[in-house]
Parts: sequence; structure tokens; C-alpha cells
Amino acid sequence: MDNKIENFLNELNKIKSSHPNIYGVWKDYLDKKITTLDKTIEDGLKMLENTKNVNDFTKEEIISIYCIKNHYNN
Repeated sequence: MDNKIENFLNELNKIKSSHPNIYGVWKDYLDKKITTLDKTIEDGLKMLENTKNVNDFTKEEIISIYCIKNHYNN
């Protein structure tokens, strides 16, 4: 996936001076997506570490935990 991102950025840079507004919007969009992906991976790594200390949850328990977490984070 990093190759795809790098290739896209290389192609995007080709229009940086000819289409600065399009370039800027897409660069900002991609940067935000990468930040979100990085956070998701960090959260996933924490989850993997935590699974060492607990039994598996049912899908219903996972959905309930997710809903409660989102309720209190908003």
C-alpha cells in the first residue's frame, strides 16, 4: 500500500504548479486519510496487546463496547 501512496503522490506532484488548488485539496485529503489510518493501526496494535489478557468477546459484546465508547467520546 505504501507504494500506491508514493506513486499517487509522485503523480500528484506533477500538477502542483499547473493546478495548485486541485493539488492542495487532494494533498490535504490524503494527509488526513493517512493520519486516520495511522491512528487506526495504533488502536489495532493496542487491541492486539490487550487480547493477551482477555478472552474473546461475542460480536454483540463488541458492538456494545463500541457503542458505549462512542457515546462517551462524543
